[in-house]
Amino acid sequence: MNHLAHFLLAGDNEGLRVGALLGDYLKGPLRQNLPREIEHGVRLHRRIDAFTDDHPRNRTARSRFAEQRRLAGIVLDMYYDHFLSLHWERFHDQPLTRFNAGVLDTLETHRAFLSADALKFSQRLREYGILERYHDIGFIHEALRRIGLRLRREAAMESAIEVAATQHQRLEQDFLGFFPELVAFATCERVLPDVQGSPADQQTI
Repeated sequence: MNHLAHFLLAGDNEGLRVGALLGDYLKGPLRQNLPREIEHGVRLHRRIDAFTDDHPRNRTARSRFAEQRRLAGIVLDMYYDHFLSLHWERFHDQPLTRFNAGVLDTLETHRAFLSADALKFSQRLREYGILERYHDIGFIHEALRRIGLRLRREAAMESAIEVAATQHQRLEQDFLGFFPELVAFATCERVLPDVQGSPADQQTI
């Protein structure tokens, strides 16, 4: 899952939304040095990624890429945010533009908890209106090309983009068949467990 999906799946809790972004930047065990909701948001991000990777519908989607299998996950993450933006009304009552503005405000309010890389990316989200542009397939392709350049796999990424473009309708159906199950999973996983530990465990924002 990419950024828009993770923010949606975090629900309305601001800490979970912050954790949804930090999940891309914090690796390894969490050390309870963040507010409880944010750490839970990072764990939620990881569980969402694991659920997505293991889901049969996504194994089918990745199989469509054959020779570009190593890049399939990256392409699908971006394409799924594209499909989510196109079908937004199915999954959220709030207009997408208002939702995106709320996410950016949340990240700015809690910027003190963001790592340097996460803060830099949150600023790019605002400066370039990235969350507003996922509906544009041309923007998706250009973003993927930049990733391919960064990975030094430009030719392979171009080939993967071509496969995704020709499989667009099938990938969209893969997404629509899978995402409601992910929403249900994330809704259950969002519930913070009762904690009887130290004050640091109980910290909130």
